[in-house]
Amino acid sequence: GRFYYLLMLSPVKTVESFPSDIESKINKANSYKDEGNEFYKNNQHKKAISTYGKSLAYIRGLPGNSKGLEGYGALAIEKSKASGQQIASENEINRATDIEIIVHTNIATCYNKLSDYRKAIEHSDKALALNSSSWKAHLRKAEALIGLKHYDNADENLQQALRLCNDITWQNKIKNE
Repeated sequence: GRFYYLLMLSPVKTVESFPSDIESKINKANSYKDEGNEFYKNNQHKKAISTYGKSLAYIRGLPGNSKGLEGYGALAIEKSKASGQQIASENEINRATDIEIIVHTNIATCYNKLSDYRKAIEHSDKALALNSSSWKAHLRKAEALIGLKHYDNADENLQQALRLCNDITWQNKIKNE
């Protein structure tokens, strides 16, 4: 009887279920982004990067995401059509892309904090490939370029960030970089 009672009290690990519909996948990606933000706020940059990676995994796996990694989107569309999977709507793709831009920018921020400037540039560039008007991605790239002592390129990115940013508080921070 005692052994059975102990089994009843032991915590049960739940296996995470993979959402089947696109909206749920986008929501899961967004919740991983938010979780990553919490790790970042607590200076747990490596955990944040790992959690942001989970967010990207959900975004990249969306059918029809032609803005994903090199050619992955086209492959996803073909597989979706062949298997009859739900194709993401333009609104869903736009929402997913917005999350992807934020996540890449946040990963760049973490890598800057870890002084891994090349990876910060890599993720800034991924965000900029999705939206060249992302002032935060320009800012994070500039910070990484400063870390690498590439001041001319850094200045170019800072100026671009300043031109694109319309938040006065951030404009002042950029001017002080």
